[in-house]
Amino acid sequence: MRLFILFFLFLFSISSVAAENLSWFTNDDEAKQKWAVMPSYSRNATYGNIFGGRFFIYPTSNIGYYTALEGTISEDLFFSTSFSYKYWRKNGDQFHLNVNYNGFSEPYYGDGSQTRPEDRRDLSIHKIHIGTEYVSKIISHLYGGLFVQFDHRKEKGGGVIQFPWEIALSGGFLLRYDSRNSYFNPTQGEYYQVRSWMLSRAASPIFLEGDGRLFFSPIKNWVLAIRGAVGVTLLNPSSHLFRFYLGGSDFLRGFRLNRFRGEQYYLSQTELRYTPWKFLTVAGFFDLGLVDEDWSLLPRYSFGGGLRFGLPPDYNKKIRVEVGKGEDQFNFVVSFGHPF
Repeated sequence: MRLFILFFLFLFSISSVAAENLSWFTNDDEAKQKWAVMPSYSRNATYGNIFGGRFFIYPTSNIGYYTALEGTISEDLFFSTSFSYKYWRKNGDQFHLNVNYNGFSEPYYGDGSQTRPEDRRDLSIHKIHIGTEYVSKIISHLYGGLFVQFDHRKEKGGGVIQFPWEIALSGGFLLRYDSRNSYFNPTQGEYYQVRSWMLSRAASPIFLEGDGRLFFSPIKNWVLAIRGAVGVTLLNPSSHLFRFYLGGSDFLRGFRLNRFRGEQYYLSQTELRYTPWKFLTVAGFFDLGLVDEDWSLLPRYSFGGGLRFGLPPDYNKKIRVEVGKGEDQFNFVVSFGHPF
């Protein structure tokens, strides 16, 4: 049933862009949309090598569609599949749909910021996420929107169950200011977003999250990117599935996926990006953050760098190869896109 739904969404996305000016991604033309089918490869220090295939369509400007259908399998034979559809309209409205099944094991180190690498346990799980979001332009650069999500997590049988089965519908609203000159590869502009949401449960907590990003280009081909984020859980405690986490390919990148978990967090990220040629960017980063009940504790930090390879024709869509080092752990990532 899951694959049928994904296939239906896939056909819908294809029919939606059929009328657009569409061409193969290596063609040097003025097509508004580019498409490709290719094997995919990623790697991180948690799961090792991950192989798969990906079909995707992306716009050559800030208006158009992004559609991707992907299946992946790890070297330990964990499987996941995902479908993503994003649409940026001429009037500034934005729509996003994401469907994901994750059969990878879940690394669990414990809660808080004082976990150790040797605390890790790998929990065998089935996990499903469906999320949809619609954002409408209010005035210049200012947007408001609503989002709804469905989440399911269940540990596979055959062993001790660490956390009970969870299934929940959630929804909330967001307010966003976005003056970036590109969604995919910004070199100038600002981005601020505040989100709040609740679960469809009795005694649900209220989640609040803020995210701010600044992009400067003080010298030609150089970009300084800065990000600050904070999240809190109010009124009631959350369950395991809905706790914030740091570590992995995008947040506190020198630590591995799911390393730190808790009810509240803050995060600071600084990147310096240099693009000597339009198809290649060199980046270095420093991340600082904490997820815990007690914000008086010292934050954790990580640093590192890597290369980002642009996809034609505009080279704004990136493949990222990156190494990060934390205080007691390292992380190696091959992924798509900038972390922010």
